[in-house]
Amino acid sequence: MRRRWLMLAALVLGLSGLAVIAWLEPGAPGVTPRLTTLQPEHVQTLRLQRPNREDMALVRRDGAWQIAEPARAAASEFHVRQVTQLAVARSHRRYDRAELDASVVGLDPPRLRLELNGQVLEFGATDSVDGLRYVAVGDQVHLVRDEVTPLLEGGWWNFIDRHLVPGTWSIEEVESEHFHLAREGGVWRDGRSALSREQVGSLIADFRLASALVVREGRRRPDAEPELVLRFDNGEVRRFIAADSNGERRLKELNSGLLYVFDGEVRDYLLTGRAEPPAGDGDE
Repeated sequence: MRRRWLMLAALVLGLSGLAVIAWLEPGAPGVTPRLTTLQPEHVQTLRLQRPNREDMALVRRDGAWQIAEPARAAASEFHVRQVTQLAVARSHRRYDRAELDASVVGLDPPRLRLELNGQVLEFGATDSVDGLRYVAVGDQVHLVRDEVTPLLEGGWWNFIDRHLVPGTWSIEEVESEHFHLAREGGVWRDGRSALSREQVGSLIADFRLASALVVREGRRRPDAEPELVLRFDNGEVRRFIAADSNGERRLKELNSGLLYVFDGEVRDYLLTGRAEPPAGDGDE
């Protein structure tokens, strides 16, 4: 029996050793090593540096991603996931950094620099044969299939959660010139207009789902009088004004200056609580 256990242990150790060798040897048949040993779900911090653009930093708090620099905002989980998946990107070819001319492969200087939990990934040019991206990690340079560089090179605001109510937040109160929605004994009520209980419930549900078509950077106006105020259970307060321009119907968040572009009817509904214009408001 002891002999059988010893043979089994030796077999397990042997297979483990082969797995390690396969990961380390890029030429091993049927095996493609990964860009890093990180798992996407374990990434807690992300930092991005690009020439001629501001640095961007994101952190995961209480299971949700937040933009920490250059401004504070809830981050789009979808877009952050696209970036963290780079941690396990397949390396189709790999070289020692010393073998390559860094300037030829776009790594001197790098096109952009990404840190995942402090591990540095430097992005270079693409290979002329199959379009794979040169990415340096430590003293190794990998060729990987890359679909996120356009996102990484774009404006930091592309990472913003487009929802007025970020996924992990819960509304406590919503106020505009036309309504004042608040909970009373667990029931939502409007203390300002004649909205029915059903209309109030629908409006709160629509605020939870409201998502901008696009979010853009704008100028902060922290001292302006808000036209729409959302208060949340975590103590956060979001204050907005209407900020239309060039045919776009927008809500501007006063503290950050961010511009949330909506379909016109949706934007007006969020400000007034009316799904349709009242009688007499149409063209004569």
